[in-house]
Amino acid sequence: MNVKILTTFSREYWDKTAQFTVKYWHNFMPNSWKLILHDTPDVGLKYHKLIFSHNKNEWIKKAILVSKEFINKNPCFPLGVNSWFTFCHKAFAIWETYEDDPQGILFWCDSDILWKKNLDDKIILNALDNKFCGYFAADLGRAGADTGILFFDLNHPIAKDFFLLYKNNYLSFDIFKKDLWYDAENFIFTKSFFNSSMFNDIAKHVQPTRGPIYKSYFRDYCDHWMGGINKSAGKLVKTFTESDETLIKKGNLKL
Repeated sequence: MNVKILTTFSREYWDKTAQFTVKYWHNFMPNSWKLILHDTPDVGLKYHKLIFSHNKNEWIKKAILVSKEFINKNPCFPLGVNSWFTFCHKAFAIWETYEDDPQGILFWCDSDILWKKNLDDKIILNALDNKFCGYFAADLGRAGADTGILFFDLNHPIAKDFFLLYKNNYLSFDIFKKDLWYDAENFIFTKSFFNSSMFNDIAKHVQPTRGPIYKSYFRDYCDHWMGGINKSAGKLVKTFTESDETLIKKGNLKL
C-alpha cells in the first residue's frame, strides 16, 4: 500500500518530545511506508519527503490580528482559544500534503505519539473500513474528535472537496467563528458537510471518553503523550480514567 505517515514539529518540540518519539517511528513502519515531514527543522531524521508550507507563515501573521479582534469583541471566549497557533501547523500540514500528492493513504500522526508495536497495512484497512476517513470520536455523544491520529484515503471521491473545505475554513479565517479554534473543531465542522457513512469511528466500540485512542485497541500500538505533564516527562504518566470519571459526575460525559 502507498501509505504516507505525516507529522510536523518545531526545533523546540523536537528537543522536548519528538526526539523520544518520532525518532523511533521507522522501527515500527513497513519498509514500503513513507515518512513525510512538513515544515520541520533538520534534526538528522531519515524521511521520504520534506514539504514546506506555501503560505502558513503569512497566514499566521494575519491570523494573530484577526484572533485578537475576535477576542476583543467576544471576551467570554473559552480558555485556550489561542491554541489555534499550535494546532494550525497540523492543519496546514494535512491539506498541503494532500495537494502535494493526492494519492494513496495519508496517515496523520501527532509527534507526541510513541509507537511500541509494529504497524502494517492491516491496521490501515481496519481503521478506514472501506471509508474515506478513519478517526477517533471523543467526548459527550462522540461529538468531538481526538485528531492525534487520522487516516485518509486520498483516492476517495470526496477527498478533493473535503480538503478544499478544510483548507478554506482556515484561509478565510472562518476558524475563528467556531467555538474552539483548533484543527479538531475544523475537522468536525468539515466532516458535517459530508455523509457520515464516509467516516469510520475507530473507537465506536468503546465507551465515550476524552481519550479514545488510549481506550481503543490502538493502546496496544502506541502511547499518546497528551498534555504538558506527559510531554515533559517523556512518557505517559497518567491516563484518562480519572478525568473521565470527573466529567461523568459533572454530567459532561455520558456512557
